[in-house]
Formats: sequence, C-alpha cells, structure tokens
Amino acid sequence: MKVIYIAGKYRGHNAWAVEQNIRAAEEVAARVLQMGMMPLCPHSNTRHMDGLAPDEFFLAGTLELMRRCDAVLLVPNWRDSAGARAEVDEADRLGIPVFGREPLDFEPDGSTLDWGVSMLGIWAEKGPVDAASFAGVPHHAVVVRARESLP
Repeated sequence: MKVIYIAGKYRGHNAWAVEQNIRAAEEVAARVLQMGMMPLCPHSNTRHMDGLAPDEFFLAGTLELMRRCDAVLLVPNWRDSAGARAEVDEADRLGIPVFGREPLDFEPDGSTLDWGVSMLGIWAEKGPVDAASFAGVPHHAVVVRARESLP
C-alpha cells in the first residue's frame, strides 16, 4: 500500500485560520483515501498542539514523516508555507514524487488539486509520469494521454 504525505500550510493568524488549513489538508487526505492509498496528514496528527514543543521540533518531525512516504500531494495553499516548501525541497532531493505543484495558472480553471490527484492516481497505477511533458494540455486530455502512454 502506498503512503502519501499531505503537505500544505498549517499556521494561521488565529485559531480559526489554523483550523481552516487543517480542514483543507484533511479534504486532500480524504481524496487520497478514496483512491485506495493511505494518507499521512501531519495537520491532523498534531492538530492544535502549538506550544507543546518548539516549532523546530514539529518541522523536523514532519520532515521525517515525509521521508518515509512513497509520494507527496500538495494542498493548493502549499506555496504560502515555508514548511511545505521545505518539504517539497526535501522530497525533490530524495527523489520522492511530488504531485500538485504545477503553477496555479497551469489549467484555465486553476484546478491544481485535481491535476495533482489525477497524476498521483496515474503514478500509483502505472509508474512515474513526467508532468512537464503535458504543459499547456487541458486536464482531461492529460489524464487520457498519460494513461495511454504508460505501460
């Protein structure tokens, strides 16, 4: 079974903003679960434990969890988080596939999450996918072409 790390913004300017970020990550985790993979959602794991340990502890701990996963799926707000950006950098360094990082204007409707989920599903089913080779192609056509081009 593939384990997929969910990376995205956690911190917020108040408790409600933090809760909204947690919920957004949990929605992404639910999509992964529906695909038959196990999500690892650190947002839920340490929900509202702020202040129990230094920030460095949480950042180091979530990086270690991410290193043990098969792939990373990004919450759409991931670019707003220094921690998520560090997780993407570390995943790239280790060769862990990262899905959902395409620019927000990659698709006309901005559905970066749908793109990431689709590419994650193709990767899980058929193996590595070079998302860059599909630049400028509408989302539905990418999914069809990627599924047809892979063994």
